[in-house]
Amino acid sequence: MAVRANHNKFLADFMLDGKRIKRQFNTEIDAQAFEAETRRQHQYGKPLEVVDKAKAYTLGQMMDKTFVKYWQNKPNEEVSLVNMKIIEKFFMPMTPLDSITTEKVDDFIMHLQNKGNKPSTINSKLSTLSKCIRFANDRGYIKVKPRIERPRVGNNARLRFFNHEEEQMVIDLLTEHGRKSFRDFFIFLLDTGVRPSEARGIHSRDIRKDDQLGWVVDVKMVKDTAGTTLPRTLPLTDRAVRAYQKLDDGSVYPFAKFTKPEIRKNWDWVRGATGHTHEADKEFVFYLTRHTCASRMVQRGINLAVVQKWMGHKTIQTTLIYAKLVPTNLLDARDALNSRGLTSML
Repeated sequence: MAVRANHNKFLADFMLDGKRIKRQFNTEIDAQAFEAETRRQHQYGKPLEVVDKAKAYTLGQMMDKTFVKYWQNKPNEEVSLVNMKIIEKFFMPMTPLDSITTEKVDDFIMHLQNKGNKPSTINSKLSTLSKCIRFANDRGYIKVKPRIERPRVGNNARLRFFNHEEEQMVIDLLTEHGRKSFRDFFIFLLDTGVRPSEARGIHSRDIRKDDQLGWVVDVKMVKDTAGTTLPRTLPLTDRAVRAYQKLDDGSVYPFAKFTKPEIRKNWDWVRGATGHTHEADKEFVFYLTRHTCASRMVQRGINLAVVQKWMGHKTIQTTLIYAKLVPTNLLDARDALNSRGLTSML
């Protein structure tokens, strides 16, 4: 029997008529049974399931190829490495890529859910796995892609946003305590609504002066999970331009230094300095810069279709979440109808 241990799996790897047959199993008995059944079926003329050596890749090998192609020396390199480590720990790096089935992906999702991962966190891991599988499929390394059904991220987004007093308090504290770089990053995100991860992907050439729009930022590296946003070009406020110019140190990716740990470190300090500890106010998170930007546009009467385009929402349903922040707009609509005398006919 040509069965051998492969980490915590068992690999059936043997030759028939000069052709290689290769399959991995959870138990040694299953691997031995597969080899025996394959040899028996071969005696009856059943076609062999051949593994082309030139195209047989393990998960670890394909992850490495995908990393070099898409993530190495890019702003999302850090997140990709973390996700790769988690994926390989679950599936094992020596696992043949074509043996990762839809059922196994579902097991992976359940594993992450049992560990308490939120849907958005799980989707980040699945995005990395999906990119690897698509890369392999596009190049013919695997013929069939497993179905990756990402957990639904609820549309009950935080209704919390920074009011003007909170915003000014944060800016003043960061200024007074020498955290001006993080202050400028905070301001840039407030006035653009881009996600921190999207900001890290902004190249220095993506902030430019347009003949018609003035200073703009091209947001190209968007979120690649459920609830994906679209690439977009945003005109910058004067304040956002000044914040960027203070941050610009000649780096190719001027916002890349604001990694997740760096943001967490600074925001934990802000929480402590303002009294908005996690225990006191769980919703006082840095990501509220995006919610604040969207809600302010809605509050000031900007058409929802324009807000949708600005935020890069794929569907208007996502934008409608922010309409809940300003229910008085509905009253304004009623009053507008009243003013035209449309109700006087009843």
